[in-house]
Amino acid sequence: MTIRFVDTVGLPPNLDDIKDALNAIVPAHLAVSYSFRYLTVNEVNGLTINQMQSHPLTDFAPFLDA
Repeated sequence: MTIRFVDTVGLPPNLDDIKDALNAIVPAHLAVSYSFRYLTVNEVNGLTINQMQSHPLTDFAPFLDA
């Protein structure tokens, strides 16, 4: 089972709560994975400097810790 976050860019702030809730209701034989949305190159190209500065670095670089 894959949980895909389509509206939130980067990691949702309440991810641990979501994981806990799903672990409580999803049967143990089903694996749960998570898919996150990050800014694409095309989206970044359309942003102004002020808009870019309003995003945390993890919206652009998912491999960095928040």
